[in-house]
Amino acid sequence: VGNPLRAVFSSFDRTARRPAARQRYGVAPEATVIGVLGGSLGARVLNESVAGIVAAWSGGPMEIVHLTGPEAYDEMARAAGRSPLPWRCVGFEDAMEDFYAAADVVVCRAGAMTISELAATGTPAVVVPLEAVGQQANAAALAGAGGAIVVPPAEIADLPSLTAALAADPARLAGLAEGARSLARPEAA
Repeated sequence: VGNPLRAVFSSFDRTARRPAARQRYGVAPEATVIGVLGGSLGARVLNESVAGIVAAWSGGPMEIVHLTGPEAYDEMARAAGRSPLPWRCVGFEDAMEDFYAAADVVVCRAGAMTISELAATGTPAVVVPLEAVGQQANAAALAGAGGAIVVPPAEIADLPSLTAALAADPARLAGLAEGARSLARPEAA
C-alpha cells in the first residue's frame, strides 16, 4: 500500500460522491451494490462468479456494477440481460472513484493499485489473488488490517455465497471499511 494514486483519491468522500456515482450507473439509492472488478482486462474467474452472486442473494434490493474488461463485455452483458437482479456491465472505467463510491463491497483481484485504491477509499472487499503474479502478499496486507476477505483461487466456489452474506451484513462491512482505511496512504506520491 502506498502507490501513487490520482489526486481525487486524496480527498475521497464516499458520502458526498455516492449519490452522483449511483446516478451515473443508474443504481437505486437504497440498493446494496456489489462492484466487481478484474483489472483493466477483466478476470474470467470473477466475471463467471457474478451469476452465482446474483443467485446466492436473498436480501433486499441488490444491484451489480461489473467492470468486465473490454474483451468480456459482450458475453457478460448477455448474462446480465438474463439476470433477475439489476446487473450493469461496463467495459472499461476511467473514473474509478465513482465505482468505489457506488459500491458497498467490491469483488476483485489483489493487484497493487487496486489494493491501494481500496485502502484510500475505505472500500470493503473480497479479493481473489492471482497467484501467478504474486498477489497473495497484497491480499494478505489488506486482510491483515481487517480490510478484506481473501478467497484463494482453489476456493472460488465459495465466492458467491460468501460475497452475498457479506453484502447483507452492514456491521461487518463497516468493520472492513475501517480496516481498509487504516492502510491508506493516498498522498504516497
